[in-house]
Order: sequence, then C-alpha cells, then structure tokens
Amino acid sequence: MRGYTKKFRSGIGIGYVSVMMIFAVICLTILAVLAFQAASSDEKLSEKNTDFTHEYYAADTEAKRILMDLDNAALSASESPFFEDSFTELSAASGAMLTRTAEGFRAEYSVELNERLSLFVGAVFYKVPSAHEGERFKIVEWRTASAAESVDKPLNVWDGEG
Repeated sequence: MRGYTKKFRSGIGIGYVSVMMIFAVICLTILAVLAFQAASSDEKLSEKNTDFTHEYYAADTEAKRILMDLDNAALSASESPFFEDSFTELSAASGAMLTRTAEGFRAEYSVELNERLSLFVGAVFYKVPSAHEGERFKIVEWRTASAAESVDKPLNVWDGEG
C-alpha cells in the first residue's frame, strides 16, 4: 500500500455549478414572464387609449354639429324681428336646453361619449351680434364629465348656513 496516497481536491464540485445554473435559469424565466406581462398590459392600455380617443372625437364632432345647428338657428332668428321666439322655435330640434339671459340665450346640451362619460357644452347666443364684436355666440363651457351628472344639477356647496 505504499503507492496508495490519498489526494484531497480543493475547488467547486459539479453539484454547486448545477444549482447555480438552475437558479440562473429560474431568474431569467421569471424576468421573461414579467417582461411579457408588462408588454401585454401596455398593449391593452394603448388599445383603451385609442378607443377613448375615437369615442371622444366622435362625441366632439356631434357636439360641433349641434353647435352649428344652433348657430344657424341664431343666424336665421337674427333676421327676424322676434329673436327670442324664432330662436326657441328653430333650435327645438337640437335638443339643447335654453335659458334666457340678458344677452340672449344660453344653450346647454350633452353628447354621450361612452357609457361612463358625456361631453357637456354651454354656449351663449347673442340677440345683437354687433355688440359682441360681430360674434353670434360664445362657448362658455366645453367639458367631459360623468354621464350620471346632469347638465342642470347644481353643486352641493355649503353656503354657511344650517
């Protein structure tokens, strides 16, 4: 047994390298799944944004069409000696809610954007356009709000009493 000597090896064994490789593969797989999930959610968000943009511009176009109809009614009514009666009669088809003001009429209407939102528009139509730098109307409100909100619903603001 003379020739038999025991040699000790120092260094990393095969088992440690295998464990490190498995750990690296698991980490890379998790990162790949997270990257795919982030890309998928970005794509869905982009599609929702595109759909909302199309809905908004369709509602905006409809609101401008109604405003054009009201402007044409104001133009026709300004040629009549009875502006208030003519404007009320001509604008009835637009579906706008009219309120008399000192300057003429305030018209308010809403166009549905989607099931949750509506586009609210308010414009003042003048009796005498020449007194307002030749303008027949002025847009005083153009906003997007919840569809459940009413155009004529007042704000519930505390007035300091009760």
